[in-house]
Amino acid sequence: MPLEAPVITARFVTAGDYVTRDNAVMLPLLLAGVIYHFTTTFTDSHGTVRSSGSVYAEGASYRLELDPVPGRTREYDVAISRDGDYTAVLLNSPKRTYHDRVRVSAKTRSSILFQFPFPGGETIGKAIVLHREEGIETVAGHPAKKHVITVEYRLTSDDDDTVINATVHATQTIWCAEDLPRLPFEREMTTGWKAIDRDLKPVTSSITGMALGSELVVQRTFEGGPTITETTRTVIDSMNIEEVPGAKFAVPPEFVYDGAPMAPRH
Repeated sequence: MPLEAPVITARFVTAGDYVTRDNAVMLPLLLAGVIYHFTTTFTDSHGTVRSSGSVYAEGASYRLELDPVPGRTREYDVAISRDGDYTAVLLNSPKRTYHDRVRVSAKTRSSILFQFPFPGGETIGKAIVLHREEGIETVAGHPAKKHVITVEYRLTSDDDDTVINATVHATQTIWCAEDLPRLPFEREMTTGWKAIDRDLKPVTSSITGMALGSELVVQRTFEGGPTITETTRTVIDSMNIEEVPGAKFAVPPEFVYDGAPMAPRH
């Protein structure tokens, strides 16, 4: 899960998925937009890093604005998409420039610990995938259903006749507002292993609503070695449901294009 990103936990659901449910409460929410502020915390053996920002979303469009960090420069501080996150432009406000987002590959993994720290390897046997619901909690003043997904599997690699085995265990907790549609950039948890992700898909795709918070704890343990842990937590601090001005999804006319356009690969 990228650190400098809003909640990225699940699939994109279109407005049509909700309107056809004939819920009179949902329609006004779909006609309006969502504006919220988020904070992401990433912790591993090297320490803790925090990132925060604001998101403006309406329909298939969104704008991400990262909060400034004193003494730190970024490649971009604003991201804008108007096509459901298929493409996006990245803005550098201090330089007044923008360029196209480039995705090297459509294949993703939610944590580097889901695989070996070196090329190769394979999974052994079938993964354990569990999902449970733990009631309703309040996040950013909004009711959200709590989901807990657990996955565990084994890895092996034969390097110069040396067999290396490891166990991966991950727990993802997601708080979802079922009366709000998913946002375009939300992603399901993925490991990068086809067999594991195939088993995860029915669980992650069954979770509906906008994610108001997410915590992913991943542990990788080499056989005979210590356990390494990564924790990524994103939470929405405040949220308003209101119309978003169209100008929020436009690149300011004074910004200069810097970089060749490039479409995402599949």
